[in-house]
Amino acid sequence: MKSFFRKNLGLKAFSLLLTIVLWSSIVSRAPEVGTFRIPIEFDTSDDQILVDSELREAEVRLEGDTTALSRVPLANLHALVSVKNLSAGPHTLVIVPDEIQRVPRGITKVEVLTSGFKITLDTRRTALLPVVIRRAGEVPQGYSVINISVQPTDVEVSGPASSFEGIGEIPTESLDLSQEKASFTRLVKLVPQGRLMRAAPSSVRVSVEIEELATTEQLLLQVIPSIEGWTAEPAQVTATLEAPPSLLPRLKEALSARILVDNLPAAAGGEPVVTLDWGPLDIAGLPRVQVVEISPSRVHAHPPRSSR
Repeated sequence: MKSFFRKNLGLKAFSLLLTIVLWSSIVSRAPEVGTFRIPIEFDTSDDQILVDSELREAEVRLEGDTTALSRVPLANLHALVSVKNLSAGPHTLVIVPDEIQRVPRGITKVEVLTSGFKITLDTRRTALLPVVIRRAGEVPQGYSVINISVQPTDVEVSGPASSFEGIGEIPTESLDLSQEKASFTRLVKLVPQGRLMRAAPSSVRVSVEIEELATTEQLLLQVIPSIEGWTAEPAQVTATLEAPPSLLPRLKEALSARILVDNLPAAAGGEPVVTLDWGPLDIAGLPRVQVVEISPSRVHAHPPRSSR
């Protein structure tokens, strides 16, 4: 048994010495240090709002072993500062190590290098404000805006109480009408005027009714008797119409002048009233077309000449 302990005594002594040296090196090794810039988050109550802060990032120094420092979650590491017990107005804050969140295991010391900084708090206010449509430009010449409406007409606006001073409405983004020739409905964003004010919803539905202005046009129309062979004197009449210019080509193509001769004496004829035939057009569907005058309003109708 004694020979076992005495065997290779020098080698065993060297191994023991090497183990002691390595252990001493590990124990006496100085910890690693890393400096990081991290975001500052503020924990507010429901009736508080942060108006301003001198700083949005804090500088911290973390101390620990190399493995721990390599695991520092830069995407999640942050300072969480509670201000729930503070009143509205300016305050000076100092971040303490306990407010640093998501520090990994193995970090033995946390030091905040950022000194005190100022913030401003306000009371959160909510109000129902009417929406005002902000117009830019006018519709092209020959068109007119008949009506503008918005839905909803009132929206809920929240923000710092101080931002509501002198504000009684909430405008939309500028609505450019300079190229619009037809009615439309679209979503338009709201633009709160006060600082840090938010609207819910953030957009409203604006409907604009645009109408083409009517113009006066005279059409020369051939008079067509209701029975073939009859003739009219004069053979043409002038119809004066009020209509949107965009409809005039359709009117010129479809419109004609008619006279009813069915009940006139076959020998003498007569002077029937001239009426307008709208052809395939549905006049009830064209309420903006008005007949101003037909001149002459009556013509002399001649029966067919008897052949000898």
